[in-house]
Amino acid sequence: MHGLSLIKKVIRLEPVERIPWVPFVGVHGAYLIGVDADQFLLCCNPNSLSIIF
Repeated sequence: MHGLSLIKKVIRLEPVERIPWVPFVGVHGAYLIGVDADQFLLCCNPNSLSIIF
């Protein structure tokens, strides 16, 4: 089973053969590029992955 289909099954609470893992960079990415965490997580740059809940 491929990653995306595995994640979709877990979201639907269906049984899966292994637990999916989704990498999250978070504030560690901010440190690596030399910006603060707020700027990194709330950035409107289309090349970044902003967190929206």
